[in-house]
Amino acid sequence: MRGLKSMETAKTLLEGYVANYNFCRDHQVLGKTPAQASGIEIKGWRKLIEAAQKQNVEKEVEVKV
Repeated sequence: MRGLKSMETAKTLLEGYVANYNFCRDHQVLGKTPAQASGIEIKGWRKLIEAAQKQNVEKEVEVKV
């Protein structure tokens, strides 16, 4: 928790926790991640980061067009 020196770092840490909870960690009752339960088939940090990068690139292309 040494990184919680400002509101910005606290926000970044909490956003990472939420991403981990929703996309990487299996829910005890559901038996799968909340994302999988809602139909999103991204499992694990690597796939999550790849999908986010792809989405960012697509947004940049749309803005330039």
